[in-house]
Amino acid sequence: MDDKENIEEKHDSGKSIQTLMEAAQTISAGGKEILKSSETIMMSCFTPGTVGEAHKSQLLDKVEEMKKLAELHNSVVNRLESAAGKLASGIPEDKVWADVLVYGTFFADQLESEKINGENILNMLKNDDTRYK
Repeated sequence: MDDKENIEEKHDSGKSIQTLMEAAQTISAGGKEILKSSETIMMSCFTPGTVGEAHKSQLLDKVEEMKKLAELHNSVVNRLESAAGKLASGIPEDKVWADVLVYGTFFADQLESEKINGENILNMLKNDDTRYK
């Protein structure tokens, strides 16, 4: 039995702790995928004859933004794990969830902004892709 299961068994907040830890795992995986994608984009920027090379300056700026987004994911993971720890230590759920919801709203807004920005970049590349085939 791992630590998460031990914590859940010892507290009435077990389901909330489990939910927070599962969310942290999901967000952590998303952050890792963002870093992986940023590395792929960067490699494309330095590959001669690719769409990435043709739009290097815009894409390298986007890579930096993606790295910051991955850091934001890590920050959210830390906050979720901290919230689970607070629940485990006996802090009332309503106080912990209030903090989580505020940060969750901020994170959702950031993700929506990044989604729109990412879609714009993808459309730019898609529309220019035929020149490089």
